[in-house]
Amino acid sequence: MERQYNVSCGIVGAIPAALTSRPLIEVSGNPRLEGEDFASSTGLIPRNFPQAGVTRVSLPSGVSSLTVPLSGTFTLNVADASLIPNGGYIQIPTGGTPKTYRVVAKSGNTLTLEPTFTPSSTDVILPLAPVGVVEYGIQSLSGNTLTLADTRGLVPGQAIRVKDKLGTISSIQGNEITVTWSSGAPDWNNQTDKGTALVAQVAGAASRLSIPVCSESRTGGGKAVVVNGCLPNSNLVPEEANELFQRVFGVPKEVFQRLYPPSPSTSFTGTLSGWELKVISNTSTQNFTLCGQGILVVFGNFKVNNSCDAGFQGLLYVAGDYEQRGNAVITGAVVVEGNADILCNSQDCITDVRGTGQGGGKITYDPWVLYRLKMASEGKLVLAPVPNSWRRL
Repeated sequence: MERQYNVSCGIVGAIPAALTSRPLIEVSGNPRLEGEDFASSTGLIPRNFPQAGVTRVSLPSGVSSLTVPLSGTFTLNVADASLIPNGGYIQIPTGGTPKTYRVVAKSGNTLTLEPTFTPSSTDVILPLAPVGVVEYGIQSLSGNTLTLADTRGLVPGQAIRVKDKLGTISSIQGNEITVTWSSGAPDWNNQTDKGTALVAQVAGAASRLSIPVCSESRTGGGKAVVVNGCLPNSNLVPEEANELFQRVFGVPKEVFQRLYPPSPSTSFTGTLSGWELKVISNTSTQNFTLCGQGILVVFGNFKVNNSCDAGFQGLLYVAGDYEQRGNAVITGAVVVEGNADILCNSQDCITDVRGTGQGGGKITYDPWVLYRLKMASEGKLVLAPVPNSWRRL
């Protein structure tokens, strides 16, 4: 007998909004749900590059600079390569201008790099130069088909931007995506444009059902409740709860629970540390205070009423109903399944967010946080059997 398996390496993190919810989203009081500014995003990690990077160049002691070779690949040491994707694209200030390189290989903190440009004698890399990551670096583009270094995090139906052209993702297959362009594909040179960033829209809120506040007029004076995109009745949110789970974690829920058996909520202090993954089963009605950084998966309903002064950084996934109120602040993303088997618009199945945002976002999407979580989970290889795939040899 033979059986097929799907292979997953770390979380997928296909999340289209700061708050993604199958149920209706009810927002009251003065919280802010903040997505990313689609028009201004650079598609780099971190977004404030070159002021900061995921790491910095580390040249040998006494070496004042490194001149990029005029041809071929070269090696470069960085302080910490753990957040550098092997096979992906990075940017480094070179001769005073950020330039793009493909990571051909990685060994420890040593990178083997291939310039995507034709180097000259003025292309010099200085010590401690910041290194930025192109989140979705394009390897090739031909009409409606794009090959990316990594497609994890993208969602079919999501709006994207390449150069000055807008489009919508039609399908994702491995590292290839097909795009429906709004006004024609961008100009592309497969020699010089490699590593160009694809920028994906991540909204403030997305629901399979309605988001009443989307139609309310509440702008100015910090009253904007959903910022940078409000997506009610959106096909970006799967109707089926298990599909939503698999989009985020890359494996079926039952496989995930076998790998990471939930602990009772009575053992959970509310604090995560070191970007850890914490899985709990919650049957209580208590309000939790969240602290720290990491991934929290809750099987059951979950109520958050507070967070530490610095807020909670990470991904919160609730396989039940969710309430957030009080002074709780989350930076990263929140995903809510809801309990209803059949989606409804009643008060019995809503995602309820209320309170204030303490002058900023109550739930704020942060690409840096999601990127760290994806990279931290990369080494966790999972084999998941494909249903009904047994066949006789």
